[in-house]
Amino acid sequence: MIARFGKSVCDTRKTLVMAILPLSFILILLEAMEDPSSCILRESRVLGVSHSIKKYYSRRYEIFHRYDEGILLDDVGFYSTTPQKLAEHHARRCNSSLVVDAFCGCGGNTIAFARAGATVTAVDIDKSKIEMMMHNSRIYGIPSGRIRGIHGDFLHLAKFGQLRGNVIFMSPPWGGPKYLQSNNGVFDPTKSLKDIQVSIERLISIASTCTVKTLGETHKNPNDVQGCGVAVFLPKNTDVSRLRKIVPENQTWELEKNVCSGKLVGFTLYTGGLVRDDAPLCTYQ
Repeated sequence: MIARFGKSVCDTRKTLVMAILPLSFILILLEAMEDPSSCILRESRVLGVSHSIKKYYSRRYEIFHRYDEGILLDDVGFYSTTPQKLAEHHARRCNSSLVVDAFCGCGGNTIAFARAGATVTAVDIDKSKIEMMMHNSRIYGIPSGRIRGIHGDFLHLAKFGQLRGNVIFMSPPWGGPKYLQSNNGVFDPTKSLKDIQVSIERLISIASTCTVKTLGETHKNPNDVQGCGVAVFLPKNTDVSRLRKIVPENQTWELEKNVCSGKLVGFTLYTGGLVRDDAPLCTYQ
């Protein structure tokens, strides 16, 4: 079940070219985590948990397995942090020594990349998120120096060449808990995201300019370098037909369908050298 799609450089109409197999999705079945405690809302250490994110609070052990050891999350962190099992999968898939986490938030993906051995540059425009990410990384025993936190705007830093990585990972803001109710329930990757005023299409283009095989060597076409590319975590209501249309000519992208605790939680898009030629069905249970 290989989800691969691209456009041929010689196809002036930019019609879809199926690569190897018809378009499908790699199903990632992630371990269901039983929450051993009550789902009744209570205050979470330093940061208060509001009523609006009660359902996300009940999934706190999926977000961070070591939640009770002092993990810090604010309201946004509860609904936006990648579940630990999925974050660990992302780290295995990217399998990189140098990663930029463009929207690190409270550190779900950053910590997973670092635990897998990568040196991570973690960026967030919210200073408090950087502080929580660094705090949470210490709970997971990440060695000092493995993560470099940057308080700043990824788009600005990328534009001026201040970020470099083998892999640029992005889990951009989709629009909060009510994203499923926006735009008739469909996420359009060609339209600007409300919080950052840039589309997924443009984000991938910008991130691709930051990819490097070795420090100092920038690759304008990440397809040329094995293991060098962009990975983007997308919402479960993504319009895949529109996603097909933004694939650049002479490139192939791969799309995964991500399932956690038996429920679809989103898709992960891989570009460049992260695209696998023969991707097996991956099952984690």
